[in-house]
Amino acid sequence: MDELNAILLKLDSYPNWEIQRGCWGAKIDELNLKNVVSLACNIFARYFTRERISDNNVKIFRDPFAKPMCMTREENAFITQHDFWIRVNSEGNKYCKLIYQLSHEVSHCLMRNYPKILKFKWLSEVIAEATSFLVLEKSKDIWKKSPQLKKIIKAGSNIPYWFTMQGYLNNALEKQDLRNLNESSQDFFKRFKESFEFDPIGLEKDGYRPRNLVLSRAIYKQLNNNLGWSAMKYFSEIVVDSSTSLEDFFGSWIKLCNTVEAQFVIVITNIVGINLSNNQ
Repeated sequence: MDELNAILLKLDSYPNWEIQRGCWGAKIDELNLKNVVSLACNIFARYFTRERISDNNVKIFRDPFAKPMCMTREENAFITQHDFWIRVNSEGNKYCKLIYQLSHEVSHCLMRNYPKILKFKWLSEVIAEATSFLVLEKSKDIWKKSPQLKKIIKAGSNIPYWFTMQGYLNNALEKQDLRNLNESSQDFFKRFKESFEFDPIGLEKDGYRPRNLVLSRAIYKQLNNNLGWSAMKYFSEIVVDSSTSLEDFFGSWIKLCNTVEAQFVIVITNIVGINLSNNQ
């Protein structure tokens, strides 16, 4: 079975997920919205760990006046009937932005909003942003072959929506970051290490984070076709979250991984310049 059919056959395989109605804008086609959300989530069936997200009760809703966020029952007393709430602020027919935001927050679901220790949280943020690039790219590839999705037209034009998706991805990847000319990702991380550990999210500029973009872009480009992204599911393991140093964190993390997942972790250690020789 090819990747297209494998994903399209699962468009209705999230029975415990609820898309809140009435909050997506006046001109939204609810069937298109459902198919787009399903497509983005089902990319995780290929690159991530499906059972860690599909079996949860999740509500997805839009608040145009708030930042996107993944909230857990343990963190929010208002969440009583779901395991997670995922909030986005994109209108329902701005599909690229919706996929981008949703993928980031579903990543946090997979990570159970771990690590909890502040100085390690930057890692979950840059991986979640890299995930947005990955899911947007794979969604584009599937979209133009999908009988349901390829019919969608960009609002205000006669252009099939999938024509616009590569441009959106390129624009996101080509934003100006904070790296100096010819500066390696390792030197960049060394320069900003304290900043990452103190403020994992970083300052936002026009909807993106120039500091985090350096690492998330590198992770996406180097791990684009790697199937080890499911390694992020181990962030909630106590042995990882109780680590005291970044070297210990990566060392504990890689010991939980299978061979493919371990390669994913090794690439990230190379990107930020972490030496694991003493943790093997």
